Amino acid sequence: MGWRVLLLVVCSCAASAPPAVTVAAGPWRATYREWAGLDVCETEPSWLREELDDVNEVLERFTARGGTWRDDELPVLEAAMVALPPLVEAHARNVTALKRCPGGAYAVAVERGEQLVAAARSGLDGAAKLVQFSKGRRNIEAWRKSLEAEREATRERQCRADAGATPVIYYAFGDELAGTTWLFCDGGAVRAPLAGSLVLEAGDERLRATYFELARVYPPGQVKHPPR
Repeated sequence: MGWRVLLLVVCSCAASAPPAVTVAAGPWRATYREWAGLDVCETEPSWLREELDDVNEVLERFTARGGTWRDDELPVLEAAMVALPPLVEAHARNVTALKRCPGGAYAVAVERGEQLVAAARSGLDGAAKLVQFSKGRRNIEAWRKSLEAEREATRERQCRADAGATPVIYYAFGDELAGTTWLFCDGGAVRAPLAGSLVLEAGDERLRATYFELARVYPPGQVKHPPR
């Protein structure tokens, strides 16, 4: 289920302040102002510091996870990928502008903000890779389940009782997680892992060399692969 991002533009009470933007997606909610081109140092410090602290808190909650997310939390992570990038980049510009203010009124919030912006950028980059990997893994798992009926139908169609002594491959499939597997009518199974040599997972040990040779010469175009 996708998350909808809510952007609300609210007129600020201060005439010199830009409008407030509220970003909300899943649990990620924060209000910020875009100070680019304005003199942020002339703004009333108390509410500006509060706004900075609120954004810092949101980014701290996100980065505190260290890139570790459970499968059932992926919708929350996907919401972060939509909601947080504009917030992070606006916050980066704002803390850079605040560094120029005299007196160090915002020094603590600015230092914390710079650290969190860097961590959030890294976390969002990792989140995109994690979500992509997780989706691919789920697609492969669903595809594997769909193979069962197809494999059985192919076995019944191609495996004859009088097939002879030489093993016959009736089905082969591969994916990016487990490598390639060749299934034989006599119950043999050979797998080529992503790294390493062929493995005899089932079948007559005396026919190992035959199984391996038949797997090596099997037409690659006939190996079933998950949809991309």
